Amino acid sequence: MQINQVKSYAAMDFISKNPNSSLLIDVRCEEEFNFVGICDLSNDSGHYLPLPWRIYPTMDLNSQFTIELENYLEENFGELQKIKGNINLFFICRSGARSNEAAHHFAGLGYENCHNVSDGFEGDLDNCQKRSNISGWKFNKLPWKQT
Repeated sequence: MQINQVKSYAAMDFISKNPNSSLLIDVRCEEEFNFVGICDLSNDSGHYLPLPWRIYPTMDLNSQFTIELENYLEENFGELQKIKGNINLFFICRSGARSNEAAHHFAGLGYENCHNVSDGFEGDLDNCQKRSNISGWKFNKLPWKQT
């Protein structure tokens, strides 16, 4: 199964142009939402769902992930069988690794348009081992907020 690898600015551009057929799923941990910030699509620029793929501190898979995401999809987009090929699912995490896992998982469930935001929310480490300085959602000055 092929997962589309897209940069954060390309994901935001697509989502903002297709808000009724796109969903940005933030798969980081609750702690990351609270301490690092979240994407902000509150200006009618698309659907956003913060839903951890792994649970801190054990980093075990979230056993409710699939159920919660599919419930959200049904409530907001309609019958799952009809939307599996019509909804674009963009998965984002800190740097692109966990989101790639989640995208592969959902592609394996028959969702045809799964995309991994490869530079993530915070992006790659710079020469000083810090994030958000060379790539990622925050670096690209895409909408985000502190919770």
